[in-house]
Amino acid sequence: MAILLCTFLTVTLASVSVANADTIVERSCVQAAKAVKLQARTDFICFDGIANVSATIEGKKKTFVVNEASHEYRETTGKSEHERKSLVSEVKGDDQALIKYGTYVDTPYRGRAEYPAAYGQSGGGTDWSTSMFLREIISLQSNNHWFEYYWTQNDNRLVAFSAVIQLKRYIYWPGTDVVADTVPTGNSVFATNDKKSTYLQTEYSDRQFFYFNMTNFKVNDLEAGVVFDLHGDAPGPLFECKPASGCIYPNGEEAKP
Repeated sequence: MAILLCTFLTVTLASVSVANADTIVERSCVQAAKAVKLQARTDFICFDGIANVSATIEGKKKTFVVNEASHEYRETTGKSEHERKSLVSEVKGDDQALIKYGTYVDTPYRGRAEYPAAYGQSGGGTDWSTSMFLREIISLQSNNHWFEYYWTQNDNRLVAFSAVIQLKRYIYWPGTDVVADTVPTGNSVFATNDKKSTYLQTEYSDRQFFYFNMTNFKVNDLEAGVVFDLHGDAPGPLFECKPASGCIYPNGEEAKP
C-alpha cells in the first residue's frame, strides 16, 4: 500500500501499524538524506525527526544533521559531542518527528519508552533502507532501579547495537540536566534482536526528579559493512524521588516538577 508523505504529517507511534510506521520512518529518512545533495555515497540513520548523514568527499568524511520535515541541515564535521547535540537542537527547532515516539507509565513503579529508527545508504549506485525498533523499561525501587531495553531489526538484518544508558537528574533550566549514573552497553556479536539489563542508581537528599535516557547509538550493519552513528537521545518519563518514600511515578503518571 502506497503512503503519501507530507512534510506536515505527524502521527503517534500507537496510532499506526508497525509496518506502516516503519514505512513512514524509512521514506522520510531517505528524503532527508538526499536533501543534503552530496555527490557521493551517503550513509544515513534517522531518529526522532533528525537524520544523521555522512559521506566521504575527496578523501574526507563529512557529517550533517538534517530535520526530516523541513530538510534544514547543519554540518557537524569535526564537532564535539556537545556541539553536535547543540546543532541537533538548533536544526530541530519546534518541528516534530513524522512518527512521534511514545513515553508511557504502566504502573506507579514502571515506566517505558518506545522509538522507531531507520538507516541506510543512497548514491554511488547503492540505494537501500531498513528500520529498527527500540523499547526501554525501568522498574523503580528505592535507589537501585532495574533497567532493561529491547531492540529489533525489522528486516532481520544482522547488526551489532551499542549505546550509553544514563539516569539523568531533571534540572529546571533547559539543557542543564545532570547525568546521575551512566552505563555503556552493547552486544559484541551480530544479531537480529537483543535484550539487555542493568541497574541505574539515584542519590537524593530531598525531593528530586529523574528520567532514564539512551544516547550515543551505534548500529553496525554486517551486510553493509558500515557503522551508523546516531547522535540523539531516547529519554523516558520523569519520576519523583523523596527520602522518606523512595521513587515513584505519582498516581501512576509522569511526575510534574
